[in-house]
Amino acid sequence: MNKHSSWRWTSNLPWLALAVWLGYAAWARGGTRPELLPPAAVMAAFAVVLSVLLPPKFHGEPYGAARVRMLKNTLRDPVFYLGLALLVLLGVQSLNSGRSPVFDAAVGKWNYGPPPWPGWPSSVCRSESIQMLYWFGGAWLAVWDVRHGLDCKDRVRLLWALAGNGAVLALFGIVQYASGTQRILWTTPLNCYFFASFGYSNHAGAYFTLLLAVSGGLLLRAIRRQEWALIGMASALAMLNLAGATLSFSRAAILLAWGLVAFGAFYGMLRAWREQSLTTRLNEVLLTVCAVAALVFLYDLTPANPVRRELSTISGQGFQSASPASRWVQIKVASHMWSDAPLFGVGGWGYRYFLGIYLPPARWNEITTGKANVHNDPLQFLAEFGAVGAGLLLAIWLVLLAPALRLLQRVKGLWHAPPLPVLLLAGTFLTLIHSMIDLPFRSPAILWLWLVCLACVPSLLKRTRIYSPD
Repeated sequence: MNKHSSWRWTSNLPWLALAVWLGYAAWARGGTRPELLPPAAVMAAFAVVLSVLLPPKFHGEPYGAARVRMLKNTLRDPVFYLGLALLVLLGVQSLNSGRSPVFDAAVGKWNYGPPPWPGWPSSVCRSESIQMLYWFGGAWLAVWDVRHGLDCKDRVRLLWALAGNGAVLALFGIVQYASGTQRILWTTPLNCYFFASFGYSNHAGAYFTLLLAVSGGLLLRAIRRQEWALIGMASALAMLNLAGATLSFSRAAILLAWGLVAFGAFYGMLRAWREQSLTTRLNEVLLTVCAVAALVFLYDLTPANPVRRELSTISGQGFQSASPASRWVQIKVASHMWSDAPLFGVGGWGYRYFLGIYLPPARWNEITTGKANVHNDPLQFLAEFGAVGAGLLLAIWLVLLAPALRLLQRVKGLWHAPPLPVLLLAGTFLTLIHSMIDLPFRSPAILWLWLVCLACVPSLLKRTRIYSPD
């Protein structure tokens, strides 16, 4: 093995390690099972160590100089400090835990007593709030790795690996669904609908919708470059991830995924329209019309199909319900929690403990499975992390998004930008919309994937210097 081939093999290790870690999170119940988080932490640390040992380097640059450059870039990165501040907040919340329920005779109601250090950020249960350190510590490391441990080519390879892992997971979910098993991963019995490795169908829908954006972007990228082998591969990945989003039977995910397909098709045709002959344009229009007609025909032909049955339950009545199980009641409770703890919130997973405090005792019997979350992620972050924690999360998102918006201006807007970053932005935006009515970010697998996609966008929108194997 010569020097260059040896370098090429070892230089793939950082993005491969990151792909394995993120892939594990998806297969490990979406990262929602606490007992499966420690291995993810080990994988995250391993991926970061590899990126430090094998940093991307310029032509003729020694590894030592590349590491110094990586350190300087890290120390100039506001996301590094914002994420560190968030982890400090979550760490203090976890340490300052152990709030027990007490009956306040003066007002005649139950409440939670003060934490060991009154006035400081706190949480109710340490073993649960510490999960937030796994979640957001992993997010911090993943974003750092993408921004400083990988070059542009590595980021594209990472996206291919993540799309491929999602396709395999979707295929597994299809087989599992067809088998009729009531055990997720054929091991753990669940009394609700699940898909693939996700015990909550809306998590499955959000995950595969985001990967549909990744694989769709890779497909349009391959079409634009006329890389025929990659076109076939990306098409298969996109179809499987679309199938995963659809068979999750998450109504929001089905609508968002197929809306993303429509956007991707429209963008792809418009992006290439000026470069195509009249015959090609007519063929594309005809193919699109036929595809839409076929989908409408199949949808109408099978009124009993499960996708149509799920979508038929969408109505305005569900959003107007006055019952305590409705989203509106959960939103009001979370808003009251935040107003009572505006700066630091009630701590990670605190919402489910304080829910009974803010509902009258006569309605406690209505607090059932599924009420541990607000089903509005931004509001739940406000309730549990306060204005300080939620503000740090918002700042991180804005810092990651700002370069992409500036670069889009330079390339004369969305419709002139390369397809891969455009689809990544579309996918992350749709996930954010989904988070307003559900809880995709309560799954570490989705949270980490979402941030990785967002962190990849700027380098895919600009011309970068070429790294060399020397």
